[in-house]
Amino acid sequence: MKTILETDRLFLREFLDNDYNDLCEILQDKEVMYAYEHSFSEDEVKGWFNWIIEHYAKHGFGLWAVIHKETNEFLGQCGLTIQNLNGNKYLEIGYLFKKKHWHKGYAVEAASCCKKYAFENLNAEKVYSIVRDDNIASQNVAKRIGMKKIDEVIKHYCNIDILHYIFEVKRGNILINGVNMKIEYGSKISIDEFNFLRKMVGWNEIEKNLAKKSIENALFIITAIIDGKVIGLTRVSGDGGYTVLISDVIVLPEYQGKGIGKTLMTEAMKYIKNQFLEKGQTVFVNLMSAKGKESFYKRFGFEERPNDKVGAGMTQWIKYE
Repeated sequence: MKTILETDRLFLREFLDNDYNDLCEILQDKEVMYAYEHSFSEDEVKGWFNWIIEHYAKHGFGLWAVIHKETNEFLGQCGLTIQNLNGNKYLEIGYLFKKKHWHKGYAVEAASCCKKYAFENLNAEKVYSIVRDDNIASQNVAKRIGMKKIDEVIKHYCNIDILHYIFEVKRGNILINGVNMKIEYGSKISIDEFNFLRKMVGWNEIEKNLAKKSIENALFIITAIIDGKVIGLTRVSGDGGYTVLISDVIVLPEYQGKGIGKTLMTEAMKYIKNQFLEKGQTVFVNLMSAKGKESFYKRFGFEERPNDKVGAGMTQWIKYE
């Protein structure tokens, strides 16, 4: 048994021969399959099952069986497939669950981790869901994992033309507490944006030439963007050796309390561990917490100073008069 993904409640694995009866329960339920205009015949179920296995062999991924961790019960199918429509190829997240498991959040939970798999493991730039125009429940799943409707297409089932909506989410787009946010990596922030963020949280603005150098010389900059506006920032810098500094962890006040700062810090720590370090190496990661925010950084493993091992951290601003 090959497990592909895990969530808090579920794990997704490749289909096994003994999953066939569970698949029949889904594909031969007319209500579950209303988007296909009919419940599947025995031959159609066999064809679907064979297509799943063939997709694994051809692409290395596909639709996976969704299993409940505690009960080991087969709940449904969810995964990634290549869809060809009107000469275009789409990497699609698809999901179908047994009717008795609807409205429990399983589809969103499974589809969300499939989206992450597409970006992190398949290096996809975009991922899609293609949903019938009146399938509101499936459309809501797509929206809840950060997708937006971008187009319409006609699909043909049982000699019927049926309107479908194409939903898309791009790499870096994430949904946090109802806010559709894009995460960008690199040095894609202007001096004015940098100083605006600092000003809005009550920090001093940095002289333009120094700000320019701080941006250009950073090892890595992570920005949070909503509707084209930079609303958050984290900057990673260092000496190229064992010392790394996380600085300018900023979220505009009106967007605070939505988990955006947590996302920025998570991405910064992930970068340090996975991109900056080689196996067996250790680096010393530093940051200066804003007053009252110490508990936030403790969640990421940072220790407050002074403590029984080290003294207080000390700083000063030096100005040339």
